[in-house]
Formats: sequence, C-alpha cells, structure tokens
Amino acid sequence: MNINEMFMDHPQFQTPKMKLSEKIIKIETEKGYTQEEAAKLAKIKLELFVQLELGREDIHIMHYMNTLARLEEKNNLYVMSSSPVVKQNSSRNKKIKVATKNPFLNNKFNRTAGTFL
Repeated sequence: MNINEMFMDHPQFQTPKMKLSEKIIKIETEKGYTQEEAAKLAKIKLELFVQLELGREDIHIMHYMNTLARLEEKNNLYVMSSSPVVKQNSSRNKKIKVATKNPFLNNKFNRTAGTFL
C-alpha cells in the first residue's frame, strides 16, 4: 500500500486546496521543473511554494489559483530568441479626450429659470 492509497482515499484529504496542490505537483513534474524553478516562474517565494505543494489550509486559495495559472501559461522555461521581437503598441498610455458640455463655461445664468444657458 503506497502513501497515495493510504491518505488520499480519506475525505479529509480531499479538500479543494489538496486537489489544487496535486495539480501544482502534476504540472511541475510534467514540465520537469525543480521546486526553485517553479517558484520563480510562479513569482512566489520558495517557502510559500513548498507550503502550496503540501496543501496547507491556512494559505489563501488565491495563492493556489495564481500559482496554477502562472505555471500553466509558461510553455517553456527557457525562451527561444529565434523569433523576431514585435514592438507592442503603446495605445494603453494614450488618454482619450471626452467632450463634455460644461454649463459653467459661458457664465450665462437665467435668473427666471434658475439654470445656466
């Protein structure tokens, strides 16, 4: 009887965080990462990554989800530089001018109606 059969068949070990930690370990072994490399790709400390692999319940579930997302999105550990680098459009930095009608610009106040013209 191996350790997986001994512990993982019990319902107390089938918490959502344990299932996510199993997915983290599966991705790590499939892609051949060491713990240090996987922690660096997930942009977290090694100590936190080890705790995630253990399935600790006191760690917030968003750490598990972010780690999984970052490990799944990385196809290769080492990026090949043979493809040309495409310069990204800086359209995010451009501000869009919105035309608004400001009633206080003309300073014409209609006293009978109580509004600006």
